[in-house]
Amino acid sequence: MNIFVGRLAAKTCEKTLTELFSQFGTVEICFVVRDKQTKHSRGYAYVIMPNNNEAETAIKSMNNFKLHDEKMMVKRARPGEIKFIKEEGESNE
Repeated sequence: MNIFVGRLAAKTCEKTLTELFSQFGTVEICFVVRDKQTKHSRGYAYVIMPNNNEAETAIKSMNNFKLHDEKMMVKRARPGEIKFIKEEGESNE
């Protein structure tokens, strides 16, 4: 399942999010969206978890979780956002 994570502090990184979401199951991909020019975080990320039950538990548990003094907004990603993740991830590698 594709999960959208919004309202992230600028210093939040993929490693931190992966560790948090891994408490609920397997994290296949974690991607913090960054500005192409500055490489600064745009304040949101995507987490992909292959097991839907684990992903649903993570969404319920992590929504409004306070990380770096910001309450995260965690929800199911909209259809089609996975394409964006893959394109961005390939261009950053």
